[in-house]
Amino acid sequence: MFTVETAAAAAYIVAALLFILALAGLSKHETSKVGNTFGISGMAVALVATIAMTLDRHISLLGLALLIGAMSVGAAIGLALGAGEMVRQFALWTLAVVALALLAAAVRAAG
Repeated sequence: MFTVETAAAAAYIVAALLFILALAGLSKHETSKVGNTFGISGMAVALVATIAMTLDRHISLLGLALLIGAMSVGAAIGLALGAGEMVRQFALWTLAVVALALLAAAVRAAG
């Protein structure tokens, strides 16, 4: 049966493959832009899957706070460790996706 959990599991597998492709792409300067795109896509897929499962399971306020905290720490580390423009771009895109996810969660909680 197709549920949110099975869709999320499939999305996590796709995200993992995209992250592997990102690592391969980021290993060479010539393919770094493609690798960056794979990484951004993998993060977006994983984030959407996480938010979908969170909303489906009616997460508690503590769980939501922990999720937001973890995403914030990850984005802050990405921004702080960014040695090159590609890393900074990836961190900023991640931050943008997280901001959209938080907005969607806030709208869902309010309505």
